[in-house]
Amino acid sequence: DKHNTVIIEQSSDQVLFQRSLDATKYYVSIKWDGEAEIEQIKKHKYLLNIKSGDKFKFVTPFSQGTKIDYLLDVEETFRLSKKHWINFWESGGAIDLSESSNPQAKELERRIVLSRYLTAIQCAGSLPPSETGLTCNSWYGKFHLEMNWWHGVNFVL
Repeated sequence: DKHNTVIIEQSSDQVLFQRSLDATKYYVSIKWDGEAEIEQIKKHKYLLNIKSGDKFKFVTPFSQGTKIDYLLDVEETFRLSKKHWINFWESGGAIDLSESSNPQAKELERRIVLSRYLTAIQCAGSLPPSETGLTCNSWYGKFHLEMNWWHGVNFVL
């Protein structure tokens, strides 16, 4: 196997995974409020089993190369996330096409908003993302820059 997934820390309300791919290490943690436990289903697949209740809250931070030493609780994570997204949507510009007679104006507005959102979530790192963004890993966790110019040149317009 070219990669490895192991639990390196675990308690009653959180777990820390280490993913290794060659020399690259990733850390993913899950911290939850409520009664639950982690179960390994397959070699790289784990299930968070909720033991009670009809609602369940959890946070899942990710770190590349540095072990996650401090986890915010669920409510603090929600508060900071809400603050971030309010600031994001209330800053920057927008194009209002509501008075356009073109039948495609509403779709263009939708795509502009979607593009802004996707750029925010897919370009969140310190390095430019791969062609697939951060949603999937088409380059096996390795940084590459050869196509970035083509994918970003439209933002100067």
